[in-house]
Amino acid sequence: VVFCNTKEDADWLNEAMCEARYNPRVSHSGYTQQHRDSVMKAFVDTNEPRILISCDGIRGMDFVKCDVYSLDAPSYLNDFVHRIGRSGRAGALGRSLSLVWPGDKKFLK
Repeated sequence: VVFCNTKEDADWLNEAMCEARYNPRVSHSGYTQQHRDSVMKAFVDTNEPRILISCDGIRGMDFVKCDVYSLDAPSYLNDFVHRIGRSGRAGALGRSLSLVWPGDKKFLK
């Protein structure tokens, strides 16, 4: 799962990854609930390597063998905890990587 802070960033990353011949799925509040449900189902139901890009809307979802990447630091600490909490569920090991930019210094305090 790749988290972005905005829908625009999620759409930009989706476009860039598609151009690089990856096949990500993108889900955020700019899409209908039906689309988001379909993306979640496809993401969870496959055994294939997969990439999900989101900026919201996956609280409470359990993913098996899921690594988490944050394109940028979230605005709130609770969002950070939520993001990294998608990996290593139910006692399993998980990995999380957050990219922090110079403008994210306030988050690090």
